[in-house]
Amino acid sequence: MQLPDWKRLTSAAFSEDTVKPATVIVNLLLITLLAASAAQLTWRAITPGPDSAATRALQMDSGPAVAQRPVISALAQEIAGLHLFGRADAVVAAVRPETIPETKLNLVLRAVFAGDAATARAIISDPSGGENFYAIGAQLPGGAELKEIHESHIILFRGGRYETLRLPKETLEVTAEIANEVRTMQQPNGGLSRRGYRDALINNPESFGEYVRAEAVNENGEFKGFRLLPGKDREFFEEFGIEVNDIVTAVNGVRLDNPMKGLEVLRALSTADQVSVEVIRDGITRSMVISLN
Repeated sequence: MQLPDWKRLTSAAFSEDTVKPATVIVNLLLITLLAASAAQLTWRAITPGPDSAATRALQMDSGPAVAQRPVISALAQEIAGLHLFGRADAVVAAVRPETIPETKLNLVLRAVFAGDAATARAIISDPSGGENFYAIGAQLPGGAELKEIHESHIILFRGGRYETLRLPKETLEVTAEIANEVRTMQQPNGGLSRRGYRDALINNPESFGEYVRAEAVNENGEFKGFRLLPGKDREFFEEFGIEVNDIVTAVNGVRLDNPMKGLEVLRALSTADQVSVEVIRDGITRSMVISLN
């Protein structure tokens, strides 16, 4: 059997064309691998066959065979562990820039219910005209994720970058006008009158978090109504006779069968003196008449 010419291999490994730190290390390891392979071939060439007397005697004298890790496999693992050609770049999380561009998605932000991350909601209209409630972390039409909800806009994350979706200009103008009107209707003790509460909830949706938290209720894929939970101002519930977990299903005979119906009904009540509300309380449907004066 002709063994490798180690002198020629070593000379080639350290020639002027290959003397670079990483290349020298790799060549040394390759030579080591070749040496290990040659040693194994030599041992197999001079070792008697399994049926020979010498082999049987050797097995009797040496006791149980000891399992050895394959040399080549071990060396290969060592080579991989050295990361001679560098490490793969780690996945870097996208950094939220200070200035976020407007989204190109064909979505319309209808309303926002700003609050803490757990209760904030946004009503968004998709290209087909359908509207729905979305919480932070929800997937939106077009492949974006809802990241943040603010009083005048929301922040999306799509394709590795952040984008902004804002309330339409006319919505912001109406909200500002009504907010000024509501401030003039405050009672001397600092609280709102019933009509003040009503106007705040109708035209300033972002104020919902102060008085009430509205959660969309869906059953079997169909919108059923809004579950009401107290906000920071717990006097709101006492003032209007609302109980925690009441589900509002209709207002003035208008069935709330989609999220936008709620806003439409509230806006239509701007001149009403009283409102009839249908709620589900403890599994039982009840009707209530609430005075707004």
